[in-house]
Amino acid sequence: MRTAYKVRVYPTPEQAAVLNRTFGCVRLVWNKTLAWRQNRYHADGVTTSYAQSDRYLTELKRDPEFGFLLDVSSVPLQQTLRHQYTAFVNFFAARARYPRFKSRHGKQSATYTRSAFRWKNGWLFLAKMDAPVEFVWSWPEVDPATLNPTTVSISRDLDGRWHASLAVEAADEATDMAAGGTAGDPGQAPAAGSAVPPPGAGHLRLRMGRVPAPTAVQDRQARVAPDRDRPLVPLQQDLLGVRAPARRTLAQHPHVAMPVLRHPARPGHQRCQEHSGRWSSGARLWS
Repeated sequence: MRTAYKVRVYPTPEQAAVLNRTFGCVRLVWNKTLAWRQNRYHADGVTTSYAQSDRYLTELKRDPEFGFLLDVSSVPLQQTLRHQYTAFVNFFAARARYPRFKSRHGKQSATYTRSAFRWKNGWLFLAKMDAPVEFVWSWPEVDPATLNPTTVSISRDLDGRWHASLAVEAADEATDMAAGGTAGDPGQAPAAGSAVPPPGAGHLRLRMGRVPAPTAVQDRQARVAPDRDRPLVPLQQDLLGVRAPARRTLAQHPHVAMPVLRHPARPGHQRCQEHSGRWSSGARLWS
């Protein structure tokens, strides 16, 4: 079972420069490869495999115009090709939308595999960097020194905040229980009447540190305590699913009478007269 830990990263100015350069190269490879795929399909009517896109990246590095691609780690560039190939597979399977070009004004990210980073005693060392990258660990019950991440994704959002997502292969307790054991003792058979997880339950992906935000109704019920001596206002359900107080129109008010307004017949023969009816605030009618 794969588990992801997302932590806040604080790179030094030198490390930030390396990461920004890597983000630019990743974005360039994605856009160049996507445009090349589209041109091949419109010209020859053929699709592009991952091996063909890999050979295109090799030719792109040999071009003197794009020689700066050799200054960054090659692993994030290879992972970009894999992500783009997976995006097209999901698109043709009707699981995702068509892949789009990346912009420098959006969120930037780069993925490192085990050959491009080193995790030693809870310290993260990325390729092309001499010092470890500082981060904040938010799970006191988990010792980061005991983890063995398989991939590390570094990202920078629009506000300039840096994050790292660590993908870890966690112990699959659900699979042990399905095989005839329990979470505490894999070799012990489950007790009579205990629920056995269905096949494939161990492949569920967990999101750590994510708490759903309360809805507007839950937030209002938690912050506002009704007065028991005061009658409650009847509520009604609107189209958005948010309970709001019932509104009363002006015609339903017991102390307000709706005047009957008559539009003028001709603009040149408008005459204003005082209305002696139920309005005592000087309301006038046009006749």
